[in-house]
Amino acid sequence: MKTYLKLSPSWTNRAASLLIASLLAAFILPTNTSRAGIYSPAGDVELKALVLAQDALATADWYFPTLSYDVPAGVIWLQRDGVENAVWFARLATEIAQQTQSIVVAPKFRRLDKPSPSVDGDALAKAVAELFLGDRLALNSSAAAAGYQGPLPQQFLLVGIGKGGGFATSVGGYTVDNGAAANLFGVVMLNGAAKQDPFATSIAKLDSLDIPDYQIAGSGFGVSNGRALSTAKLMKRLHPDQFVGIQIWPGATDAEVTASVGWINDIYAGYGPTDPQFGIYGNPNDGTYIPGQLIMIDQRKAKVL
Repeated sequence: MKTYLKLSPSWTNRAASLLIASLLAAFILPTNTSRAGIYSPAGDVELKALVLAQDALATADWYFPTLSYDVPAGVIWLQRDGVENAVWFARLATEIAQQTQSIVVAPKFRRLDKPSPSVDGDALAKAVAELFLGDRLALNSSAAAAGYQGPLPQQFLLVGIGKGGGFATSVGGYTVDNGAAANLFGVVMLNGAAKQDPFATSIAKLDSLDIPDYQIAGSGFGVSNGRALSTAKLMKRLHPDQFVGIQIWPGATDAEVTASVGWINDIYAGYGPTDPQFGIYGNPNDGTYIPGQLIMIDQRKAKVL
């Protein structure tokens, strides 16, 4: 199934250029149902959503948990970097949907730092933040086109890979500005990377509402490990003596899934590094923060940041 959505621009002045997300058109067109490389628990349904923010183009896939008799825990916006392994990404999206009982929407923009000559990542992040306001007509219409029945859950998380991690954090900051953060539970980055000053500003906004942001650095997916570790170091400076994530070595894909799923389930349930229930934050996993500690996750080595 294919639907078309638009993020329409609105300016208070030319300098502001704030993009306001609104559904301008939503209609279903026939499309090829081949789903090579996509592993969606939804079965035969794959959604390709065309999202326009001026000239920015994206496609998106929806992943639904198979335990449909349960109420979904929330919606997870899973932002690609654009250079990650497609099979690994599909597995990650599927596992997150299944193991956290979440509805996962995975968009893909042409470029996150500057999707087109007339739209930069900052404007696009503002537009995405607007999608989570009000009745969320655009998101609900897309989910319905993909086969979901009923309104989407109000609560949501933002997860991103590589530059998508920095983008997810930026979106989170803008939801604080527009009020949508009342339903934002947290942010998780996998090898997340971002520019220092905007990232620090976004983290400060999230901190104002006690919304967590965690990092899995050094995974080898998305941007270079060096950039991800630099972002992790910035997080440590912003949150000294506090858990901000782990460093993991390339190839530990099972460990990445386990770590991110555990953190997400803790975030949903109101737990975290100081009182873990599902996530892994150290050893013993009793809420004690030991920076630099080596731990094992799924028989793979990791280090507490």
